[in-house]
Amino acid sequence: AFSPPSIPEIILDPNIPFEKDIILCNCMLDSLLLCQLHAQAYQMFHCMCLSNNTTVQPRDTITITFTLQFSLGVSKETAIGLASTYYSASSLSPSTSYDSGALPRPNQRTYNIFLKGLTLQLKKIRSASTPGTSTSTIWGKIQMLSQYMKTIGMWDAITTNTLVNAYVTCQKFKEAELLLLQTYANTTTSKGHHHPNIEAYTDLYAGYAKFDYEKAKKLLSIMKSRSVTPNLFTYTAILQSMARQGEYQQMKLLLKEILTTNNKKIKTNSWNELYNAVFTGLLLDTNDDDDYETRIQCATKLFHGLFVKEPTTNTTLSTFFRPNQVLVLCSILFQGLARYCSRKSKELALMNSNNNNITMANHLTQQKRLLDFVKLSSKIHEHLFKLGYIFPGGGGSSTANGNIRINTPLMTIYASIQDLEKVKSCFLSIERKDVKSLNSYLDACIKCNSLMDSLEAFQQYVMRTPDAVAGANNITGSDVLQNYVRPDVVTYTILITSILKSATTKTNRNYAATLLQQTTNKTKQEQVETASHTVATATKRAQILYDDMLLTWNIIPDKALIDCIVHTMCNRPFFDSRVVQSSAHFSNSDDGNPKTRVLVLKLLKQVLLDAQKYNCYTTSSNLESNDTRQKQREVKNEYEALVNKVKRCAEIERALRGRQMEQLFRDKGWNEVDSSFRIFGGPQRQHRATAPLRDDGYTESIKTDINENGDKTKNRDWLESKGWNDVDSGFRII
Repeated sequence: AFSPPSIPEIILDPNIPFEKDIILCNCMLDSLLLCQLHAQAYQMFHCMCLSNNTTVQPRDTITITFTLQFSLGVSKETAIGLASTYYSASSLSPSTSYDSGALPRPNQRTYNIFLKGLTLQLKKIRSASTPGTSTSTIWGKIQMLSQYMKTIGMWDAITTNTLVNAYVTCQKFKEAELLLLQTYANTTTSKGHHHPNIEAYTDLYAGYAKFDYEKAKKLLSIMKSRSVTPNLFTYTAILQSMARQGEYQQMKLLLKEILTTNNKKIKTNSWNELYNAVFTGLLLDTNDDDDYETRIQCATKLFHGLFVKEPTTNTTLSTFFRPNQVLVLCSILFQGLARYCSRKSKELALMNSNNNNITMANHLTQQKRLLDFVKLSSKIHEHLFKLGYIFPGGGGSSTANGNIRINTPLMTIYASIQDLEKVKSCFLSIERKDVKSLNSYLDACIKCNSLMDSLEAFQQYVMRTPDAVAGANNITGSDVLQNYVRPDVVTYTILITSILKSATTKTNRNYAATLLQQTTNKTKQEQVETASHTVATATKRAQILYDDMLLTWNIIPDKALIDCIVHTMCNRPFFDSRVVQSSAHFSNSDDGNPKTRVLVLKLLKQVLLDAQKYNCYTTSSNLESNDTRQKQREVKNEYEALVNKVKRCAEIERALRGRQMEQLFRDKGWNEVDSSFRIFGGPQRQHRATAPLRDDGYTESIKTDINENGDKTKNRDWLESKGWNDVDSGFRII
């Protein structure tokens, strides 16, 4: 059977009959880096650097030294010594099956492409926090390559922009600013009416704005002094930072200036990006809880302004937005409203536990605010229907995905007031359901105290095997596509946590009824048995879901799921430390069912082992900073705290078993029996035990009389009469 060659073989093999020019090689190198095929990209770049083709530039000792250091990791001193000796291309190439002479030597674009690829790899490592991968290696290669480009005269404005981007990624803002100052004198030309380093200034401003807003504003003054005019991306970064910092008036003035001024650099079809930046900065990039209502009101006014006609032109700003762009803005607005309503709902639930006049008065005020924002969300939703941006059931070619963006946060908004009917209506109106919309619906049903609806939705929209989902998605037809969803770890986190907490709620309710002696026909023993059965049922269901997640769907648990399971199951009613600490009279019914506790401990042990197996509490070692090391210690301490909790539960189990055995002996009287029969010798204390009368009137009593010599009189005679004092008697203890 014919197997096609891989991508590097097609380019590097000299037997492939087509010309490998520099344009083809640069495109291929860029594609390999974008597809994260780093090994193939490194191999191709290595072969190009050591190429025998001298049409571009001759191979010299500097190039050989750089290649040895960069590709093979040889030290600088060793590389210089090896470069002074003649090496053929085949001896230096990582693969001797390829002829390096078949490839062109790299040009300026080649080096810039590879430098951008290294920077992209650096971003991926830092964002993904891959354990065991260090950014120091990638950062060292970036510095080595940029220094080599400067040595051979291949440095240009693109190199500066890429290197500044790498500095900002590593939060080295001072080094980035110094680099822009050093290269400013050599950057006097412009390209496309933009400063050649505007990309670098934009990246540096965005980095400063996240950590030090004052330095970001100073950078704008530096840009003005150097005649660096902002472009679209710079304005989006500025507007987003202003919105994040709460500078609403300055933000509105700048936005109005951009929209009204005849700015040729900012086209009207890019206005949606400006609004996206503003809405994101207002609602998604902040944790300012006190000022969040003001932020929502500001975003609502801006959204309303899109549909207000201008007196001079008799047009609205929404005419410059495509329908899908309007839905994106509305989606961000609804996400902010959902975030606010969810937070207010939790605050109201906390206030319900405090029954004082001041809290109740505040409760009514907060409840009214929550209802006002829910009504605002409903009005915006109705407004979108009237304007034709969305349709019932998700119809319309341009808005088929719009209902997902809109109705997913709407379910959270309606769940904050426990309006289950509207939650169901929003979910059913989504034509093509995805895992995010399913998770939002499951969580909304649980907030509305309807666990059964969430479980029914899980059974209906999640098939039991991944192959069945894949097969159904390959079938054409909306009836099939809209019904099957592939779950993720969030799906199982929502369900497992809610099932475990439902057991807690039911048990606490039964326990409170027992304490208050409310109208119930159940005794305390029956209450305890009911609670134990509830806990056992919840544990079994959680175990089934957890196994289904791991074995059926191959979904790895994350830190959030582990935290939820351990923190829930290490408290009442699964384990109650008060039973062990209590010194009162202990009964066998106080600790529940021992088999139930075994099930709980089994699940807790499996969860902790999986957390260690899948590195759920392991941070990446790629960031060499004090903050990273501190974070690693904190995460490690979190895992140790969970382990200690489970150990405490195991100690409670051992203590309860010990007290069970002690109570059993006390109830049976076994811990007070002092029979005359001794397996081991030794003096006996005087004891008299009287047994109840039999039907024949014979009293089964053994009276032990010890004489001065310690001889047994009556008991010995009685044992002899039975023949039990003989070694070969039929009486055996074992």
